[in-house]
Amino acid sequence: MEYIIKTTFLLSNENKGIHLNTDIFEANLINLILLLILLFNVGKGFLSTNLENRQETILNKIQDAEKKLKDANQRLLEVEKQWEQARVVLDGLKNQTKRQLVTLYEARLGESKDKLFKEHLSNLFVIKYKQEKAKTEAKSFILKLALDQIYNEFIKLIKNEKFQGNYANLCIILLEKLIGEKKRA
Repeated sequence: MEYIIKTTFLLSNENKGIHLNTDIFEANLINLILLLILLFNVGKGFLSTNLENRQETILNKIQDAEKKLKDANQRLLEVEKQWEQARVVLDGLKNQTKRQLVTLYEARLGESKDKLFKEHLSNLFVIKYKQEKAKTEAKSFILKLALDQIYNEFIKLIKNEKFQGNYANLCIILLEKLIGEKKRA
């Protein structure tokens, strides 16, 4: 340590006295090491605080996303209940239509039979359409929630100048540290 201090800053010689070290390479190496140590000590607190804040923000976003997922699952359960109810109604309509068909078939074979059959088919198409519509709405709702969340997070990250600056500073510090380690080796 004493050797470094003597050779870096001042040359001590019994005959010559105290002089400045004019060897640029030795003085700059020590200055760079001191600068890296200073940057590491000063930047460590700053970066750790920013990273902790970012971690807290991400955790909050994850909790929000989980809540939205829970809401979407709840909506899905509601849609499934509606679908089940529609199926019960469909079964009731099928049974009712069948009973009406049998009754009218016995009463009127010709014209009534064709009319009821068309009505039955119409009811089946309407119910099938409503079932498909409920499925589609549920899928669209869940997909929209997920895409909105992803889009909003992506835009916030891109527009966050503080994050971009912090990221650039971290890259610079890491490069300086890497360069310093290569010079020492």
